[in-house]
Amino acid sequence: MAEALQNVIAMFLIMAASYVFMKKSPYPVEVVNKLVFNFFLPVTVFHSVNGLQRIPAGDLLIMAVAGFASMYVMYLFSAGVARICGIRDRCRKTFILGATYGNHVFLGFPFCYAFMGERGTVLAMFFTIGSYFFLYGVGTYIMTGRVTPSAFVKNPLILAMAAGLLCVALRFPLPSVLSHTFSLMNTATFPLSMMVVGGGMKLRFFTDSTAFCRHQVRNSHSPQCRFSMRSGGMSAVSSAASCSDSLPTRLLRL
Repeated sequence: MAEALQNVIAMFLIMAASYVFMKKSPYPVEVVNKLVFNFFLPVTVFHSVNGLQRIPAGDLLIMAVAGFASMYVMYLFSAGVARICGIRDRCRKTFILGATYGNHVFLGFPFCYAFMGERGTVLAMFFTIGSYFFLYGVGTYIMTGRVTPSAFVKNPLILAMAAGLLCVALRFPLPSVLSHTFSLMNTATFPLSMMVVGGGMKLRFFTDSTAFCRHQVRNSHSPQCRFSMRSGGMSAVSSAASCSDSLPTRLLRL
């Protein structure tokens, strides 16, 4: 537990340092964001899944269903808040989706890894699958009136997880050089993720009433998520995922 807390503190120190560095010497956050999401995170997911002794089909199903159900409950709650506040038309759609979908990947994954190691990353990925089903299905329909399943299939994290599960199922051994390379990249993934979060933070968030309201709606997700998923090791994953929702990051730009 002490090591896990040290890992979490280190994450926030990197985030704070990145925020300060961004103010002093700006760096291209969007470029780092794409690099992490399309390259480093998929490698981390594949490396973590490939390290499994067997395919945990039960955990995959439970976490994916919990991820989707959690997003759907928040969608209903956010829609209710939008109606009470009188938010309409395009702003209503943006508010609902922004309040529903939190920063699961760039903050949730590091939290899970800090507390549970590579197993936490695997479970977090399973939870994220459910949220991706919501985002690319219900979420896309909310914004555009249509569903684009191809976006889910082309997601690099989904492809990396599928490749990892295939290697486990076929018991395909990776060459030692490749395995070592993936291990080195894995150590760099979460510091880079914190650079994206820290570099993308804006203090004016707290003066933006609509954004701040979305943040407060997401805060209510934390106890709901922990309560609905409290069983064994999954409580740690749900807590980590809900912690990611309660921070004022604006990586999902709508």
